[in-house]
Amino acid sequence: MFPILVIPGVAMRRVELGRVQVAWPMGVSAVEKVLLRRGLLVEDWYDAAGRVQMSRAADPGSGFVLDYVKPVYWYPGRDRAAELAQVLARVGQWLGTDAAGAEALVRRELAAAPEGFSCLRCGDCCGRMGDAFRGRVSIEEVAWWRELGLDWLLRFVREEKRPGYSFFRAWVHPKSNEYLPRCPWLKPAKNGEPAGCRIHAARPLKCRAFPLSLEHAERAHCPGAGVDARPRPIAPRAA
Repeated sequence: MFPILVIPGVAMRRVELGRVQVAWPMGVSAVEKVLLRRGLLVEDWYDAAGRVQMSRAADPGSGFVLDYVKPVYWYPGRDRAAELAQVLARVGQWLGTDAAGAEALVRRELAAAPEGFSCLRCGDCCGRMGDAFRGRVSIEEVAWWRELGLDWLLRFVREEKRPGYSFFRAWVHPKSNEYLPRCPWLKPAKNGEPAGCRIHAARPLKCRAFPLSLEHAERAHCPGAGVDARPRPIAPRAA
């Protein structure tokens, strides 16, 4: 059981977004996560001519290869909407559909758990699996949270500036700038009720895509990957 995270000197707002229905932002990050779920190999490389960090997704079986700007890096001045449109068009072509069909598929696949996996709402991923709840988030997610007016949430996000680009880290301590030991939005299991998420409707894509596959869950020793795992649908107030 994970108690509520307490950060000395920082007021933690008790908030429930479970009843709020908001559409998460489409971006290349979301497309990349679906490609990873589908077993594509993703590697980073540096475009020295353009001075841009790139990523390459490849499907050895079909020969499909897709190069795109690393989605968690923000290069001011680049047209990310146009780059997303190009990525969706290429992925759609690979899948035998158009860009709109590719976007619909990305949203559909990220809304579903990998085959063979059932979330038990134990809170384990939010409490001890660092790769599940902390790391870099995209500019689209940050802009989305700003649009929703979630300033209290953005206190736990930090922009790291580098020459020519920036990236954003979540979730970090507002004062020390260090990653938190576990997710600050975890609603621990209590009195027989399963664990939940206080920002579930506005959670990062990183959380939405966890686990990427059944094998990923098994490597993380997630209880939802067990042969005896039983589905426990998320209650409306935490959905």
